[in-house]
Amino acid sequence: MKYGFLAGALLLATSAQAGEAITYRGIPLGISKSELRKLPIPDGEKARGVRMFCSGDGDVPAALRLPSLSMQLVSAGVSFCGYFRRGEDEADYKVWGPEFGDLGAPPPVFLLVEEQGHEKLYRIELRLPSAEFDRTVRLLSLRYDKLILSTSTVRTNIGSAYQNVAAAWRFSDTSLVARKFSNSITQMSVTFGDDHLIQLVTDRIKDRDKAAATKM
Repeated sequence: MKYGFLAGALLLATSAQAGEAITYRGIPLGISKSELRKLPIPDGEKARGVRMFCSGDGDVPAALRLPSLSMQLVSAGVSFCGYFRRGEDEADYKVWGPEFGDLGAPPPVFLLVEEQGHEKLYRIELRLPSAEFDRTVRLLSLRYDKLILSTSTVRTNIGSAYQNVAAAWRFSDTSLVARKFSNSITQMSVTFGDDHLIQLVTDRIKDRDKAAATKM
């Protein structure tokens, strides 16, 4: 499974409810990897047997394959963390996620980027069934104010066109986007992001591409 960089995934919106920072299950954006690891895993007792593994950890069980990142993200200094639950076999870990409202328990993808010698949480990605898009937007709108809805048309190389729908909120320097893709795609995405760090990753990718172009 590969997680690439979705250009333009974050839409600008107006502020969330007064004093309500955008977080995922109480986990704030912009914190360091060490701070992320220290936070309690959501859902308390339901999280028994769950632990976090990250890119570069030396104690990842041999049978556990962490998701791979695109070369673009790796070259920009991005790394991965996620929750995994141990099975009956101590070496048997499977990806795990805490409850997200009443929409199920999608495993979160935590993406971190190196800045000034520290890895910082800049993006959190969830995947849900596309059929849950309307309810996801309703629930998030109860927590965050000033929803902005937008649609975009994407055309394929053979001329087919389909629409993406996005619901976005913004508070301070953080953004939240729920995105529903073409009706033919069965999953939607929910993305929490730190705007400053996302821009940092974007700039690094652009710089790498420009450097590569000079060698052509």
